[in-house]
Parts: sequence; structure tokens; C-alpha cells
Amino acid sequence: MRNDRLGAHKLLYNGRVRWRVLLAGLFTLFIAYGAVALPPEVQADLLKQQIVDALKKEDVKTALAAFDKYHALNVKMPPPLMFLEAKAAWAAGDSLRAYESLEAFLKVSPQEGKQYSEALTLYPQYEEAARPELDKAKAAAAEQAKLAAVA
Repeated sequence: MRNDRLGAHKLLYNGRVRWRVLLAGLFTLFIAYGAVALPPEVQADLLKQQIVDALKKEDVKTALAAFDKYHALNVKMPPPLMFLEAKAAWAAGDSLRAYESLEAFLKVSPQEGKQYSEALTLYPQYEEAARPELDKAKAAAAEQAKLAAVA
């Protein structure tokens, strides 16, 4: 029995077997993590489903995290999803994100339908709530422009 263990031990440290084991492990990692990554469009569809499921459960934190992942894919977001992001951000208390998402929705949405009408109604409220943050950003940009002009 002891001799069998020693034989297996020698076999594992044999050069050919060691390389085969190493290559098999690397191949498995390659397949599991890199080569079979889904296309961004498919990942976006999966994230849309996560967003809808999270919002059905009123879990805006999870929905907003999924929206962040969606944006990172650099895939064009459909207008209805922009509208959902605005409402989720508003529910989470992020007035600037809500305003920016609603504004993006209004720029690309067809000028008809229930969501468009609701967005027009919400826009003044979202803009007013985001105004202090928008003013800060505008002042910071003006300050940076002054500094750049001096330098």
C-alpha cells in the first residue's frame, strides 16, 4: 500500500503529467471565466429582468445596482428602462440621478404614451429637487474653467 502511494506521488511529479494537469486546470478556468462570457446585449437583457424583479419587490437598492451594471455595459438603454431608473432613483432619495435619468428619457422617448405624460408631470418636481446639486456642479465647473484659464 505504501508503495502505491509512492508510485502515485512520483507519477504526479513526473513532468508530462504535471503539465497535463496544469493545462487542464488552465483550460477549465479559461472556459469558466473568459471564453464563454455572454455578449453585452444578452447581459443587458438579464439585467433588465433583474431590474424588473427588484422593482416588483420594491427593492430599489438592488434595482439601482443593476442599473449601474447596465450602464457599465455601454449598451443603449431603451427609454422605458430610463424612466424606471428615474423612478427608482427618486424612491431611493437620489434626486440628481432621478432628474438626469428622467431628462435622458424625455430626450429620446416618443412624445406619446403614459410614461411620457407621467414624465412631463414629474419633470418640474425632479428638477426642483436636483437644483441645489446642479448649481453646485455648475459652480465647480466654472471654478475649474477659471483655474484652467490661469494655468
